[in-house]
Amino acid sequence: MKESLLIKICLVSVVIGIVMMFISSKTIHPKEIKIEDISEKYNYVKIIGKITEVSTSKSGTTFLKIKDDSGTIDGIIFKNSIKNLDVIKSGKKIEVIGKPEKYKEKMEIIISSIQ
Repeated sequence: MKESLLIKICLVSVVIGIVMMFISSKTIHPKEIKIEDISEKYNYVKIIGKITEVSTSKSGTTFLKIKDDSGTIDGIIFKNSIKNLDVIKSGKKIEVIGKPEKYKEKMEIIISSIQ
């Protein structure tokens, strides 16, 4: 095969791959789950609950306690990872998307999106 043909095939493959990744990222949504059912087996989850406690560390990390009808979980928002932190108030109902992780034998969620 000619070198120019191989380059064209590679470029077309890369473009198709990028388009497929973009489409799948827009159509695949995290699974909505109750707090009591959260485990590390999930990559990303969506929970809907009420903020019961908010605190911020000196380093800028925000810690939340989120409660739904099945339990409570700690939520962590690292500094500059989310822009709309003004919606975070104790007593407010929120929807969060994040990655569940176990820390000191307790489940928590590293929050990547809040609505």
